[in-house]
Amino acid sequence: MGFQKMKEEEKGEVAKINPVGEGEIGKEKPIDLCKEIKIGLIEKGVVKAKDYHQYKFNLLETGKLIVISASPENDSSDPDLYVSRKPSIASKKNYHWKATASGNVRLHIHPEDPNYSLGWYYVGVCGAKFGENSYELCISLIDPPMINKLKTTEEIQILIQPKSSAFFQYDVLNSTSGNLVHIYAAPGIDEIVLYASTEFIYPDELFHDWSTGSAISAKMEKEIIREELSLFRFDEKNQIVFNPKIVVEEANDVGVAKDSVSLKLGGHHWKDASKKCSIGVQNKASKPIMLKLRVSEHKEIDLVSAELKDKCSIFDEVFGGIEGGSLSKEERKAKSLKSIEYIYGEIELIHFLVLLKEVAPKEGGVFWDLGCGTGKALIAAAMSEFHFNKICGVELLDGLYLASKKAVSKFSEICEAKGMKFSKPCGELFHVIKEDMRLTKWEDADIIYAASACFPLELLQTVTEKAKGLRKGAKIVTMKKLLDPIDFKLLRQVKVKMAWGMVTIHIYEKSQTTSPFDYLK
Repeated sequence: MGFQKMKEEEKGEVAKINPVGEGEIGKEKPIDLCKEIKIGLIEKGVVKAKDYHQYKFNLLETGKLIVISASPENDSSDPDLYVSRKPSIASKKNYHWKATASGNVRLHIHPEDPNYSLGWYYVGVCGAKFGENSYELCISLIDPPMINKLKTTEEIQILIQPKSSAFFQYDVLNSTSGNLVHIYAAPGIDEIVLYASTEFIYPDELFHDWSTGSAISAKMEKEIIREELSLFRFDEKNQIVFNPKIVVEEANDVGVAKDSVSLKLGGHHWKDASKKCSIGVQNKASKPIMLKLRVSEHKEIDLVSAELKDKCSIFDEVFGGIEGGSLSKEERKAKSLKSIEYIYGEIELIHFLVLLKEVAPKEGGVFWDLGCGTGKALIAAAMSEFHFNKICGVELLDGLYLASKKAVSKFSEICEAKGMKFSKPCGELFHVIKEDMRLTKWEDADIIYAASACFPLELLQTVTEKAKGLRKGAKIVTMKKLLDPIDFKLLRQVKVKMAWGMVTIHIYEKSQTTSPFDYLK
């Protein structure tokens, strides 16, 4: 996997430790409780859910790639791996490396890893499924396969022998959500398969995050939602173009032309990970292949239309210097607001505009943002093609409320200077309220946007109940499903890019008319 810094010990429930038999709860355990495992031998065990079996092994030979694998012995088992260099238990609160995908898991610890050295390594095997988890654990040492270093836009050629693979590594330059990493390889799909990963330094058929082949990646096995709102897609020559469309998620990142294959990956995948993009290329043919490989990076803004570029420029001017995350964090700390409902997140303008188009609100309707933050969704709604007659937001935190008012004022100034016209003057178009959304009357909405990813159950229940007062045909765009939405039809579930990554969006339509509740009046 990629080189990860060890996470610091966190406060909370102490993990159950089961080195050789009975599980027990306690503080950090001495290393003599860890069972020594011999390199090259298979160790079998059965660990209960959320318990750990603790092992250790001694690396006496330098320059070797350490391969640690754990395999479930049946369908009802799922072992997770944690490995630490600290002379203590290895767990999800104490590790240098981890592997937690469903099914078989594997770690590669490379000699170039900064935490690689001779001495003891401590391995924790955790039961991830309910009940008992049977597993086989094996640690082996091999000569590390060569990793070829890549530079952006540089095309390299390398001969790959029949039925074998070559491996590459690329340093991602821009790990922001507005960046795309394009991996291009030739010849085409009939002869080679392209694998890529943020985790596995030797991605292959079994262990990868993305692939041009048919194997399901380890990272994607747990996913249920398969549709994604894709703005940037491959053309017939495997070049990335702006072409918004809802696609099957697994196919979205893959480009298959007649003579080449490609992967398109968002830069945000490396935001909280190593900046290394690991690439594996498998030669399926029975003859050697001269491979051409190139990696390039593209800013989304450079691929869109001139009209969208202008909107992005205005958006950046409006929100330049406004740090919503910092404002939220500072106020929550000052007021000791610990509820998860106050956790802050923001939209991505281009993706949100396309999402609104998919929702297809009626012309001249009313837009509401429940928990509008600094007002980004409000400004995006104003710049959409639907000419809303009223754009409203409600925000409880003082700092965010003032920032949204400032953003609306700045947007009004820019629009006036540019001669931009709306259905009403901006002073009449926008309405920003400082209030708890539970108390706000928003039953006049035609479109409601709720960034509800962190809404607690009680708040989500209140929103669901209040939404029953909406008019027939009104739509709700929410990150969490409504609770018992008997008056609503679920139109679509689709993944959309937000500032912090991909999020599943649920789009509902009010299917029948219900009399407003008393508290809506």
